[in-house]
Amino acid sequence: PKPTLIHTGKQELWLVPNGNGRIKLSANFWHDEFECNCGCGDGIVSNDLIELLQALRVAVGPLLVTSGIRCKSYNRRIGGAGRSWHCPRNGVSYAADITYLRKDDRTDYNILKLWVLADLSGAKGIGLYKGRLHVDQRPTEKARWIDKSWAWKSDTE
Repeated sequence: PKPTLIHTGKQELWLVPNGNGRIKLSANFWHDEFECNCGCGDGIVSNDLIELLQALRVAVGPLLVTSGIRCKSYNRRIGGAGRSWHCPRNGVSYAADITYLRKDDRTDYNILKLWVLADLSGAKGIGLYKGRLHVDQRPTEKARWIDKSWAWKSDTE
């Protein structure tokens, strides 16, 4: 497969598809895991975000990207934040919503553990939601929030 060079703002990336056309971004993540759910093909993922996610993957095991790149139209359709870091800026998306791949691992305790690990790993933005975590590598100030969907439920209850 022939590599493709992509220039996006500050980033220069070589995208190398494997034999079946998938583009590997790290040891455990592929570009198609982050593609906009509307199928538009908008944007690429920040290298800093991939490095963060790979560090989390090594620490906790398999992760599922529930939302990666979002074009503005799709972001509006699902009720995303108006200035969401999922939406590409200069062609680059800085955010992903993640959870554990195994459903049995998606406990409140484990999601909180993922929050702590993301913080210790240098995530710029972290949002806590029921069953998942938003992480981003925004090029601005750090941000932390807890969504109204979150409510602590002891795993022993």
